[in-house]
Amino acid sequence: MKWGDATYSTLSAWRDATGQETVGGINTALTGNPTLTDPGGGGTIGDPYQLHTLSAYRLLAVSPLIDAGLDLFSEFGIQPGSRDFYGNSLPSTGMYDAGAHEVVAGPAAPTGLRIRVP
Repeated sequence: MKWGDATYSTLSAWRDATGQETVGGINTALTGNPTLTDPGGGGTIGDPYQLHTLSAYRLLAVSPLIDAGLDLFSEFGIQPGSRDFYGNSLPSTGMYDAGAHEVVAGPAAPTGLRIRVP
């Protein structure tokens, strides 16, 4: 990545050189696949009331970004609002997800079921 006149080959090298992406000495940035629903397949819309239909950038249930976000209010006094891009409550589990989508956990799957096949 390029930062000013310098170029860095890794997030770690950039962070060490600039002091960016840390809070209280703790590293905050992540690198890797965010595991989105359909990256690049978002399309476009002409109606702002249909923003919720842009589902290509929702996090999948296995995303490393789930519960990896910062609590902006406790860290910096910034109020992030009460809803994500899709209208989900923030945070949904007590911890924030990184990015514009807060994954909402569904009900737990039933366990101990037996299926009888005739």
